Amino acid sequence: MRKKFLLLITMFLGALYVGCSSDDGYLSYELDEDAKLQNTKNLILSYGQKYGLSNIQFNDELLRKNLDLPKEEYERDIICMAISVGKLKPSSKILRKTRRSSGFGDNDPNPGGKPNNEPDLYISGSADVSNTIDSTVFKFTLNYEYNLRGYGCVRVKDEHAYVYKLRKCKERKCGIIHPLHEVNIYELASCSSELSSPPFRGSYTSVVGAQVHLIADYLVRVIYAKNNVNKQVGGSFDVDAIIQERK
Repeated sequence: MRKKFLLLITMFLGALYVGCSSDDGYLSYELDEDAKLQNTKNLILSYGQKYGLSNIQFNDELLRKNLDLPKEEYERDIICMAISVGKLKPSSKILRKTRRSSGFGDNDPNPGGKPNNEPDLYISGSADVSNTIDSTVFKFTLNYEYNLRGYGCVRVKDEHAYVYKLRKCKERKCGIIHPLHEVNIYELASCSSELSSPPFRGSYTSVVGAQVHLIADYLVRVIYAKNNVNKQVGGSFDVDAIIQERK
């Protein structure tokens, strides 16, 4: 009889633990700040996987200030980020499903999210960059969004690069100053973003409408079968953007 009683107690405690660890209360039980930070990162990364963003980067200092938000807030941020960098279309099936399950209308600007008293500040934009591999130049556009809660993403637009060849200049005077010219051969190479260091460096103020000047790092993989190119290349670009508030 005693064994049965102990077994029932053990089962009850196990059920209680599972209930406290459910998704609805992912941070409801007591955790130290480091564990809370890692749990929040894992939650954001899981939303990134759901909506097609595999290279989300974090600013731990900022994220530590935003660890107690409802999980719907993080999901909404990642949805907006995926749309901003071109990974997700506002009309996609997965967003319609999210709207239905969350009780949001098709025209709601924040599918999957809930109102929050704290302002949701971010910067977004694009930059044209190029990388030279041997005698071939690959030019592509990078879309970016950085949420000032502490996470951001840089992604190659349309996941391709335009291919240019470096050719010697035939004109003597020009050739002295510019010995090589970029010639567009109207071909495309595959170009996709990979995980890099935290994408945005520099300081800024959290004031809506303020101009910020940052440096963004990127890492991409270029695949160009014609020249047997399959290489990881990286670099950085300047970001001049206006801090916006997502309503």
